Amino acid sequence: MHGAHSDYVTLRRFIIEHPFALQREISHVFSQTNYLHVTQVQDLYMKTSQIADMLRYADSANDPKYWLCDRCGPLRIKNSHLESVKSSVCEKNCPKTQGGWKAVHPSNQLGVLRKGVHLRVFIPGVPELSLFNWLEEYQRKNQNWIKGIVLWPGIDSYDLQVKFIDSVWAVDIKDHRDPYKLGESLTRIYGEGNMRWDHGYYVYPDYREKQRPDYGDVVRQASQTKGIHIISEEVFKQRVISKTKSLKKGGS
Repeated sequence: MHGAHSDYVTLRRFIIEHPFALQREISHVFSQTNYLHVTQVQDLYMKTSQIADMLRYADSANDPKYWLCDRCGPLRIKNSHLESVKSSVCEKNCPKTQGGWKAVHPSNQLGVLRKGVHLRVFIPGVPELSLFNWLEEYQRKNQNWIKGIVLWPGIDSYDLQVKFIDSVWAVDIKDHRDPYKLGESLTRIYGEGNMRWDHGYYVYPDYREKQRPDYGDVVRQASQTKGIHIISEEVFKQRVISKTKSLKKGGS
């Protein structure tokens, strides 16, 4: 089970960190996994050369490039302009206006995520991995109080497991443009065996409250799930910090 979970994490991290991937990158990583074969991972991508007309867009120097948004992933051409496959992720807070999209040099060996993988794994995975990276960095500075952070425990029973010295928190990151529909869809977080937890959290990305200030209130009002905290990413981080400070003082 541990080996399968390790390969699962390797695959999901690779997809999120490599929405564009060279064949040699895939071969290097997945020639060393036990449950995944290189060809299985290659099948999650399609050659950029096959859809170059949908990806290639000239930069300011008129040099054709592929383009990447940190939140939305690979951009595609629609109506002669670059667009996200899920524009609601960025809207007014798109990285295009905060430093710009990243240019990717075309290559015959380059693959791009298939649209279904892009939508179902990459886009929801970006905030999951971002919060995990923050927690890992915070845990390194507070190892006496936080024993570990597990990404996608139990092969995705939920997204993050935070192990404090006195309790376990389960975290599921959820995102939906419509807060009411999100609230209606929430169910109790799985918590059996090694997945047991003391406190459960549904966390939504901060940008949703920038788009709609009452986003969190609507989700909480629409949810029928009891005993689970529904909060923004920033509020969750503050609770982790407060929890650690309490433990340092001898509290709980």
